Amino acid sequence: MSLRRRPAAAAVTLYITITAVVYHLVLANPASPFAMPEPDRALGEALGNQFLHTVVPLLALADWVLLDRRGRLRPRYALWWLAFPLGYLGFALVRGLVVRHYPYPFLEVGEIGYGGVGIVSAILALSFWLLGLAFVGVDRALARLRPAPPAGAGTPEQVVQPAAATDGTPGPSGTAVSGRSAA
Repeated sequence: MSLRRRPAAAAVTLYITITAVVYHLVLANPASPFAMPEPDRALGEALGNQFLHTVVPLLALADWVLLDRRGRLRPRYALWWLAFPLGYLGFALVRGLVVRHYPYPFLEVGEIGYGGVGIVSAILALSFWLLGLAFVGVDRALARLRPAPPAGAGTPEQVVQPAAATDGTPGPSGTAVSGRSAA
């Protein structure tokens, strides 16, 4: 079974979408209390940052919307998809204790305390869960717009074209095929 047939493709798309949302709404937004100003960033770094936080998520969303199979996501997946962000939260907090540096301002225990980190984390987890449910809803809406192929038709990966014989035996169309061109 390929990755395109599993909910993992939607989970990866969700994670890169979360990256874009957190970057644009929390970290790069001057109105956010957790904004990270970057006035001295070189052009190459600024372009790379935008590519990572804007272009890649848009391309991942386009890939998921246009190329993934539809109608297979369930609401319970949105809850399962929280495992990776919550695991990362645990890792970031333990690492922060050890090296005394946290990767994001909203995880800075020294600044906002564990209670503040807990509140922000709960709000983000709820937001990520709702975004996951939105992915499920979009998957179902797209499934209604683009119905599945009829039973037995197979998917493009499953359709195998028979190879034409070159020894004069009948090919797929019933005509003899030779190794020489007809001139």
